[in-house]
Amino acid sequence: GHVEIAVRAASLNFRDVVHVKYLKEKNLPFIPCSDCVGIVTRCGRNTNLKPGDRVCPLFFPHWDTGRPSNPLALRGALGGANALEGGMTQGVLRERLEAHEKTLIKIPDYLTDAEASTLPCAGVTAWSALTDFSLDKLKPGSTILLQGTGGVSLFCLQFAKALQLKVIITSSSDAKLKRAKDLGADAGINYRTNAKWGKEAYKLSNGGVDVVVDVGGAGTLTHALDAVRVGGRIMMVGNLA
Repeated sequence: GHVEIAVRAASLNFRDVVHVKYLKEKNLPFIPCSDCVGIVTRCGRNTNLKPGDRVCPLFFPHWDTGRPSNPLALRGALGGANALEGGMTQGVLRERLEAHEKTLIKIPDYLTDAEASTLPCAGVTAWSALTDFSLDKLKPGSTILLQGTGGVSLFCLQFAKALQLKVIITSSSDAKLKRAKDLGADAGINYRTNAKWGKEAYKLSNGGVDVVVDVGGAGTLTHALDAVRVGGRIMMVGNLA
């Protein structure tokens, strides 16, 4: 059930930078990065994939659907620390890799290699934050607060507009806020020039936002609490989750 794929595009996430920055000599050799798109070049016996198929690996190779019912499902996220087994799990930043076909997802034709390569980590994280855990809090017209303009926040912005939500987004850069508004954000707050940006978001949302997607942790949690309405929800994602 194994196939070989030739990697054609890879995307970088913050976790990739962290793992390389703090890599220890005992964990070498190490191949970084979790997200890529490749084309199937060779197939083993009894596989449903075929040469020429475009695929991307699952972020957690042992978790393919639903909620993880077994801790082993979270074993060995690609290109990072293997918390359950120790050491590091090899990533995708290479010319070719071999994987079981159950750990690969076919890519639709309307996505380019570069576009699809951003989905497994940032894209799925954003989708889960808005739908899997918060959908009961979000209806058309609901307001969400996004922190910064990194991959997860920008995916959340685009998914939110597709769900007809109102979006307030923060950044330290007015230029990035303009770009976010071009992508559909309803309001932007520069947190360098407005130190009380959580309270500003509360005002802009007329009584507090319904959901905050918090990617900052301890440094932003107080502001998230200032922004969220009574009965609202703060989704903490990334290392702080």
